[in-house]
Amino acid sequence: MQYLLFVIFVLFLIYDFKKGVVVYAPFKFFFYEGFQLGFVSFDIAFSVLVNLLFIIRYRRLSKNVIFPWKRSFVILSFSGIIFSFYPSFSVGELLRHILCIYGYGYILFCVLDNRGIIKTLIISISIFTLLLAGNGFIQLVTDSNILGDFHDSFYKGEFHDNSLIRFGNFSRIRSFCSHSISYGVECVVFFILFLYLFILYKREYFSKWYYLAMGLCLIGIISSGSRTPLIGLAIMIFPLIKSYNKISLKQKTIITIIVLAFLGLFGTYVMEMIGSIINPDSSSVEGSNAMGRLEQFVYSWHLVQNRLWLGYGNVDLMDMNNFDYSRLYGAESIWLVLLLQKGLIGVGAYIYFYYDVLKHLPKNKIILISFIIGWLFIDSATSLMGINMFLPIMIISLLYRLDSVPSLLKKSNYFIHDKLFYGKTKYYNTCL
Repeated sequence: MQYLLFVIFVLFLIYDFKKGVVVYAPFKFFFYEGFQLGFVSFDIAFSVLVNLLFIIRYRRLSKNVIFPWKRSFVILSFSGIIFSFYPSFSVGELLRHILCIYGYGYILFCVLDNRGIIKTLIISISIFTLLLAGNGFIQLVTDSNILGDFHDSFYKGEFHDNSLIRFGNFSRIRSFCSHSISYGVECVVFFILFLYLFILYKREYFSKWYYLAMGLCLIGIISSGSRTPLIGLAIMIFPLIKSYNKISLKQKTIITIIVLAFLGLFGTYVMEMIGSIINPDSSSVEGSNAMGRLEQFVYSWHLVQNRLWLGYGNVDLMDMNNFDYSRLYGAESIWLVLLLQKGLIGVGAYIYFYYDVLKHLPKNKIILISFIIGWLFIDSATSLMGINMFLPIMIISLLYRLDSVPSLLKKSNYFIHDKLFYGKTKYYNTCL
């Protein structure tokens, strides 16, 4: 089955390179773990092909595009290369960092050069979201994880099927993600994207069937049983409060109905989650609190004293024998993971990327700022198994391009379609 899926994506890529790149982009989070094509993973194989085609045949797509985060991508790639070679060389990690995340991220930004391609990416994200949150809803109702079981059947490692019951009478849902927290975070990211589109770009980029995706995402956020995604959602949604008075009566009515229906179904559950956030010591909810995370940071700093700049490199922290992993369990922060695996170089590269993004803000800068703050909170407060830097890169690139495509293009005529086998080239006016 994985070979058939790979062939379908490759044929799409060959027929229309730009659409192939954007259609596959959100599905990286389905194929990122587990799916193997012989000795190489699905995502690595496809990403290598995309990068090779871009370099050999489609490099012209970058010629007229101003990429605002070039310096930070170079620094992140440099950090990834060091990580791949230390303490022993790992070709998989090298390809994953250089080609799957930053190479693909750069290419994605380059191909988002017209509104048609932007719409294609949004549609692909919506399809992925419906599969992700729809499967999560089915799991919630029937206790049957159809796509999760299908995904896991190709994975040789261990998945964290966290079935712990929290805040209610049902087990935490993960859909086909590695962990319920990751599921909740992905639902937050995609929900907030569609909400941004609904309020700010409804006429051009929002479709009515995205309402279903948003509703399923809200249920997914709650059924994940995770508090961190809920706080991240609150941070990301904050700037839209200002825009509420500017939207139409119909939009206000739709939002009000959704909110009331949501509170009617999950009000008690939500209040319990909020209560556990405000006063975790009095909550019956199990899991790490602020003191526990502080202890993780203290112990991590102790471990990395002799490896401050480079960390421990490309090793699985759980498999190391020279320290007590129980004191670090979960490594529930991106800062812990970066510090232990990539040292201060990795931490610095991570910080510089977001500094670079904030330094080059588009028109609706408050939207991008709130997304970054919300994402940084999520990434700082918990571990995100199965999610890498490509997720924020994809969303940030899309939000940036929504406002900046015309200003970033130096010419109105862009090469946007090439049938590889026949060598036929079509040109369209893309500065719409």
